[in-house]
Amino acid sequence: MAYDTATNTTQNALAPTLAGSFHFPTRVRFGRGSRAALPEVLAARRCLVLTSRGGRRRVEADPALGRALGEHDTVWLDRIEANPTIASLDELVAELRTDRWHDETIVAIGGGSVIDAAKAIAAGVAAGGAGLCAIARSPAVLDERELMPIVALPTTAGSGSEATPMAVVWHRTPGGGPGGGDGPAKVTLAHPRLYPAHAIVDAELTDTLSPHQTLATGLDAFNQAAESLWNRNANALTLPLAMRALALAWRALPELQRDPGDRVARDAMAEASLLAGAALAQTRTVVCHALSYPLTDRYGVTHGIACAFTMAPVVQLMLAGDDGRLGALAAVLLGPGVGAGALPDAFAAFLARLDVGEQVREAVGSLEALLALVPEVELPERGGSGLIDIDVRARTRIFEAAWGDGSGA
Repeated sequence: MAYDTATNTTQNALAPTLAGSFHFPTRVRFGRGSRAALPEVLAARRCLVLTSRGGRRRVEADPALGRALGEHDTVWLDRIEANPTIASLDELVAELRTDRWHDETIVAIGGGSVIDAAKAIAAGVAAGGAGLCAIARSPAVLDERELMPIVALPTTAGSGSEATPMAVVWHRTPGGGPGGGDGPAKVTLAHPRLYPAHAIVDAELTDTLSPHQTLATGLDAFNQAAESLWNRNANALTLPLAMRALALAWRALPELQRDPGDRVARDAMAEASLLAGAALAQTRTVVCHALSYPLTDRYGVTHGIACAFTMAPVVQLMLAGDDGRLGALAAVLLGPGVGAGALPDAFAAFLARLDVGEQVREAVGSLEALLALVPEVELPERGGSGLIDIDVRARTRIFEAAWGDGSGA
């Protein structure tokens, strides 16, 4: 079986290497002004609005959202912070259970942290007070539960959380962080019931993002699409989504760094984020995400920047397992007739132009400090789902190549 570079489709959609499943129950409303549909989505249901403090001010000042929520039976929960912790979310779950929040709708307006927090809260309330760590270890507890429906309105483009059944939360455990120290550790909640019921993707909500926020969140979407594409769990439905998301972000991100007011590019990134999330929900991530977490844990590197940092050497390694899909990607990104072998240098140049490596090197300080993170990388499941497996030695080579701002691994 091979991937057809002319049509960007599989020559045989039933070929074993593209066998798989696709589940996507979220109803999506997309386009500028689509947030005006929120009253219709909510109908007469009482709603809990999750956002950050700054997000609430922006929502209440927004003509469409402010009016819609002001006229509704609404309770605000505007204490959601970036990278929410299990402790803080368990506390919120306890408060909501006391107030008997079970049948209402959660409206999550914000970036990935806010939408992930909505999923965690819905899971915690439905599980009858079971802590989020327990739910992460045994997600089957949600099998027979009815969760509060979530309406997700992303304000970044972005995490794609509006299109996935996963939520990332963080916690501290003495001596139990990724590196064995007292530090933050990532926990992933995953269950089909965590898909938002509705996603309203209105690029106008991203128009005021700063260039740094635009880049950091946009690179998250770009990396998610790539990780879905070079994933052995990809299938005939996920590959076109990932391919289009990559093509949109490849062109839109540099444009937005030059002109943050480019609405066409904003719309393209909103679409890229949605499509990347939908693809990633089916395949999960591979190695770039796993390598990124210690960078965020230890040095505060923004998630999207940390994920993108290793993309060039990773695609270099994935070439060894290419079945034609990377050749198709090269044709889409770089032009007809360009082979897959051009991708590593092209990715390296793209990321260098966006100062990705420079931001990581400034935060980490030295190659020695970077390589010290290798033992903290929690792989094996993510090392084993790419087109080739990534062992410990390969992780070291990836970090070394990325630090040098080159594509060789």
